[in-house]
Amino acid sequence: MGKNKYGFIGPNPDQNSSTGKGIYSVNDIMDLISQGKYPGSLFASYLVIAGGGGGGGVAGSNGSGGGGGAGGYRSSYPADSYSGGLGVLESQVELVADGSTTYTVTVGGGGSKGSNSFGSKGSNSVFSTITSEGGGRGGGGVSNYTGGSGGSGGGSQTNQTSTGGAGTSGVGFAGAPGGQSGGYYGGGGGGAGATGTATSGS
Repeated sequence: MGKNKYGFIGPNPDQNSSTGKGIYSVNDIMDLISQGKYPGSLFASYLVIAGGGGGGGVAGSNGSGGGGGAGGYRSSYPADSYSGGLGVLESQVELVADGSTTYTVTVGGGGSKGSNSFGSKGSNSVFSTITSEGGGRGGGGVSNYTGGSGGSGGGSQTNQTSTGGAGTSGVGFAGAPGGQSGGYYGGGGGGAGATGTATSGS
C-alpha cells in the first residue's frame, strides 16, 4: 500500500485543530490550515547565519589589514553538535500557523573591504525572534588598528599586536591580533568554531 497524506501508510488518523498528527510537508500544513484543522502552532528548527565582516586594508608594503570576522552562527538544528562559539544548541522557535501571522526573515549581507582603512561590519540576519549578529570588521589604515567586535570578531591590523575584535558568546569567536615578528601580517577573523589565527611572513 502506498503512502497516504501526512506521512502515513494506510488510513489517515483524524486531523483536527487539537489532535492532528503526522509528518507534514509545507503543502500538507497549508492544506490543513485552509480547512481549519491544523493545531495552530508549530516548533521550527533554524540555522541563522549573518553576513561576514569586511577585511581591512593598509597602504604601502609594510603592513597588512586584518580579516573580517564570520557572521554570527545561531542554530537549533538537531544535526548540529553546537551553536556558534561552541555554545549549546538553542531552543526551537514557536510559530503560529493561522495563515495570517507573518514573520520577519532577513538575510544579512557581507561587509565591504577597507582601502587603507578598516572594513565594515557585516549585516545581521533575522528569523522571527532570532537575530544573528554580523561579523566584525577587519582592522586597517593608520589609526583603526583593532578588529571590530561582532558575531565573530575581526582580525587586527599589523600594528595592533595585543588583541583582535571580540566575538559574541554562544555565537562566534574572537579575531586574532596582527604582528610584526618575521614580517608584517594582519590577524585573521574569528569563526563559528575557532578563534582567528595569524601567521608570520616575510
